[in-house]
Amino acid sequence: MLEYYAYLVRVYKQHVSQVVLYLGREPLRLEAAYTSPSIDFRFEIVNLCEFDAGRLLASEDWADNLLALLAKGEPETALEVVLSRLRGTLLRLSGILGIEETVNDRLKEAGMINLMENKVLGPLLQQQFEQGERKGRGEGQQDLLQELLTEKFGSLPVWALQRLRGAGVEDLHTWAKRILRSTTLEDTLR
Repeated sequence: MLEYYAYLVRVYKQHVSQVVLYLGREPLRLEAAYTSPSIDFRFEIVNLCEFDAGRLLASEDWADNLLALLAKGEPETALEVVLSRLRGTLLRLSGILGIEETVNDRLKEAGMINLMENKVLGPLLQQQFEQGERKGRGEGQQDLLQELLTEKFGSLPVWALQRLRGAGVEDLHTWAKRILRSTTLEDTLR
């Protein structure tokens, strides 16, 4: 570390603070100082085994995520997070490169399954996805119908807004067709 320090000071002409990141599982044996009769040189050592893996997993930086595998915490949890992020990143990149099937096949070979293909979880996830999609479509239809009603009839009274927010998809569809020929707000939302 002293040699590194001397080199960096010579090249950059300024003081450099050095931090050693220890990644091993064996006990740390490196001393954080070098002392002789004429030199007292010190640097910092961060032992990753004593560092909280949660902080590293919370980071958006891949290097931090990978280091979490060696940090203090549950290695299984860290591995799940890293593999999940890796899978997502690979799938996004594969779409850009046009090699989705190849990447998906390789991930399956590596045991990184697609949960949608799981016999138990797949149908549950599909159901949740469809419910969310229906809810999103319904909210979009409500918003669009509210804009159209406001455009045609002006500012909407509270009762009309409540009726819109409580309506099902079928009512919204009926009202959207009715707005074309109705002359009053009341007639449209009957």
